[in-house]
Amino acid sequence: MQTATSSKDPRDWKISLSPNPLEQAILLAVVWAFAGGLLYGLSLLEGGLGPLWYVIVLPFPLIVSFYSLRGLTGHNGQLELQPDGFWRTTTNGRKLFLPWDRVEKFYVGVFGDPGVSDSGVPVLGFAFVDGSGERRVEHLSGNLPLSAEKLAGILEFARQEAAKGWPNPPESLKDLISRVAVPGS
Repeated sequence: MQTATSSKDPRDWKISLSPNPLEQAILLAVVWAFAGGLLYGLSLLEGGLGPLWYVIVLPFPLIVSFYSLRGLTGHNGQLELQPDGFWRTTTNGRKLFLPWDRVEKFYVGVFGDPGVSDSGVPVLGFAFVDGSGERRVEHLSGNLPLSAEKLAGILEFARQEAAKGWPNPPESLKDLISRVAVPGS
């Protein structure tokens, strides 16, 4: 879901991004259907379904369910862009604000195991200087309705525009996306 608000004052706008609840509900259904199908298939094997199979199969859907339900109920993964910085909702539900001028860069990282199995999920990462002056690197959850590449391009563009004082503030997310040269757009 995306919303945008703006006014005549170029310093008074915000663009909000949040996970799509329908996508998260579908993800839950698919993960549990897969786990249920796997357990059913294993139950057909000679010897039946022992407790070890439950220990092997069930952690994956339980972990996915935990984070998906936190996204649905705790609103984690939300992002709100403003002229002076952005708000993000962390996995524990806290809202944190980060000014654009504290961010060094936005980039696309890989969550998973790209070195060994050549697999992983692209996630948005960013390096910034925190309130105590220490350099930190964080990653946003990958449950927003834009790809990590698009989101990194949009946020990097916003960071650069903020440094210029937003000479041409965005009217909407679509407007902001149209100004950004993002690979794969």
